[in-house]
Amino acid sequence: MAKVYQFPTNKQRNHNKAPHYSPDHAMLKSLMETLILTYEDKIKELEAYKDEIKALDGLALKTPKEVLKQVKVLQKLFLKYGISCNFFKFYTKGEVQILYYNESNSIYVIKNENLKEARNLKSGEFIQEFEGYPFSLCIETAVLEIFENQINKLEITITTLKNTQI
Repeated sequence: MAKVYQFPTNKQRNHNKAPHYSPDHAMLKSLMETLILTYEDKIKELEAYKDEIKALDGLALKTPKEVLKQVKVLQKLFLKYGISCNFFKFYTKGEVQILYYNESNSIYVIKNENLKEARNLKSGEFIQEFEGYPFSLCIETAVLEIFENQINKLEITITTLKNTQI
């Protein structure tokens, strides 16, 4: 019986060849790179928005009319950023809290953190009762946490896209 001997193929020649990618592969890779850049830009935007809103914390307002104007500015600001904020909190003399609810345009006055004794005022009554009082805006940490959550989700998505092999 005769043995058949097969010469080994030259593997080095095959190693030097560049991998061949289809046009779909190149398009998908380009799309993923574009998504990563877009998400990184969105993270920078969200951080700038968060810093802008954080800077408003403790904002001093001199009159109730300024409070109502600031509420409108804040509503537009939050709509611009895509954040839903149901109420705004202000403090005035004697740790009196003023809560402004967006849905009902209601103004509640709370003394000493006792929610049961909250008084509901209309805009005119609020202006009349608190004329001459100084106010300061209090941004809740929950609002800033919304930005942090969105940023974290985008960072996870970017990491996933970078680790995905096509």
